[in-house]
Order: sequence, then C-alpha cells, then structure tokens
Amino acid sequence: ATLAQWIVEREVICFEWGEQAWLPMFQFDRLNLQPDTKLKPVFSELAGTYGQWELASWFAEPNPWLESRAPVDMVLLNMAAVLNAARAERFIAQV
Repeated sequence: ATLAQWIVEREVICFEWGEQAWLPMFQFDRLNLQPDTKLKPVFSELAGTYGQWELASWFAEPNPWLESRAPVDMVLLNMAAVLNAARAERFIAQV
C-alpha cells in the first residue's frame, strides 16, 4: 500500500515496460528503501512537464545543463546543479 501511495503521489518514478512496472533504484535510499527525499524538488519541477517514462529518461540521458552528464550520475555530486537543470528543462518546455 505504501509503494502504491508513493506512485500515485509521484514521490517515485514508476513506468510500465514489457507489461511490468519498473521503479529505478537510484530514487531510493539503499539502507531503508524509502524514497530519497532530496529528489522531491526535482520531481516537483518536472511533474507537469514529463510523464513517468520521460522523467526516467531525463535522469538517464546526458544533459547539456550538466556538461553532458546524466542527472542520475550527478545527484550525489551536485544536487543543486541537477535541480537547476530540471528548472531549465521546465522553463524551456513552457516556452
């Protein structure tokens, strides 16, 4: 029930592929398997811009705002830069 609530409230990325639900592990605290709270502002920035598949792809693909690094690789190194990249993406999508 808790996982379903996280999905409905968009606290975690969940998308379907091959008729199965997928939840990328980068978004969870590996010690307690709770959603990583530092990602919430990024999810909030992109929630109205991207669907779940697009959001997962955004984290996985090289990003020009992050010197062509994938956001998922930058989360631990520079969370502020990831958040700024998400803000830039949202701004561009709204133009």
